[in-house]
Amino acid sequence: MTYDEILEHYERHDAAIPYVYIRRGKGLKPRLGPNAKLLVTFATHNNGSRYAALATMYGKTDYDVLAFRDPTNRFYLGENLGADIGRIIARRTRPYDPANVVAFGSSMAGYAALRWGLRHGFNCVVNNPQLDLDGSLPHAWPELANNIRKIPSRDRVVDHVATDAESAIVCLHGRHPMDLFNMTALLDIYMAQPRLSLMVEHYKDAAHNYMIRDFPHFDQLIRMALDMRRLKASAD
Repeated sequence: MTYDEILEHYERHDAAIPYVYIRRGKGLKPRLGPNAKLLVTFATHNNGSRYAALATMYGKTDYDVLAFRDPTNRFYLGENLGADIGRIIARRTRPYDPANVVAFGSSMAGYAALRWGLRHGFNCVVNNPQLDLDGSLPHAWPELANNIRKIPSRDRVVDHVATDAESAIVCLHGRHPMDLFNMTALLDIYMAQPRLSLMVEHYKDAAHNYMIRDFPHFDQLIRMALDMRRLKASAD
């Protein structure tokens, strides 16, 4: 399917929040098996009204997909700290084993992926994520800083970590000052939560760039997070 055809078939609206939910299988309402896997994806800063890599997710993976976009560039917080999106995530992910769910996002969307992923015990694949919005402000470039300041209420990822979270996190990051600051915040969360698993790909690039090279690299990262979660569970 093309991007527009996917929207025609799978885009939904709930409380004025647009999102795409794709469930694999035959029939109009295929059953969810115990091993069903779900990707929860968040489009990043300045992606506008487009969902992130939607045609690629549909055509090159066999995962179910729950995709969000944020044309306002408000880190998926909106006017109410993300309550509307949070309800959709809770409802749509309820049938899945959290061990089989991976939240994905880069930069602003990495904030959303970690925020919701760690709250619900999902796994996360993130690229140069922000974790502390106010702490990121001194390191942000003017456009990003202005958008952060426009958010009515801001919070930190650490405020949403479930104390028993078993999430497996794969994080790619470079050496932009904002990314180093937020990587330190992620390490603080990891060190405080012994049930978490963390794998880091560290790049010497000093710009705030997208480090995922292509689809095979992306697919490898998703599988890595799922495998880390499975190995940790078997060791426990």
